[in-house]
Amino acid sequence: MSSQHKETSPNTASWSIWAFGSIVNLLTYASMSNDWVKDILPAVCSFACIVVYIGYLRQGKFKMLGLTDILIFSADIVATIVWLVAKSALIGNMACQIGTVFSFIPIIRETMKNPKSERRTPWILWSTAYGLDVVLVITRWNQWGDVVYPATLLILDVLMAIIANRRRTP
Repeated sequence: MSSQHKETSPNTASWSIWAFGSIVNLLTYASMSNDWVKDILPAVCSFACIVVYIGYLRQGKFKMLGLTDILIFSADIVATIVWLVAKSALIGNMACQIGTVFSFIPIIRETMKNPKSERRTPWILWSTAYGLDVVLVITRWNQWGDVVYPATLLILDVLMAIIANRRRTP
């Protein structure tokens, strides 16, 4: 194992939220968009989040969640409840986007404190993927709700890429 991998200290709260939230996000988005082409990136992201989460679990790299992290994690649980109660994929997916924004708080906080905790390359790759997805959704326009998910992740991933990059420069 390279020393880079030993240095990796995944944010427990963010990865826990992403592993759970990505499934809800995918289910609500697929139901809302009703377009399998638009669903490809959310499906890949959900699969990747779950694989990475399981990998980190197996390596024992996670630490205990703090109270703030638990409250942020509960945003995805609330989003799931909102989706089920409202019986609306659009409302459920919009609630997921609020949870997604909250899910980035722990990793932004951690990266600001410890710049070595995040590498910029994955964030640049995710930004590129979501940027292309925004273009795809616009070219296959159906409703405004379809663009909220990829646009939200594009903004958050670009923000993380900027923070990770800026924190590395002298």
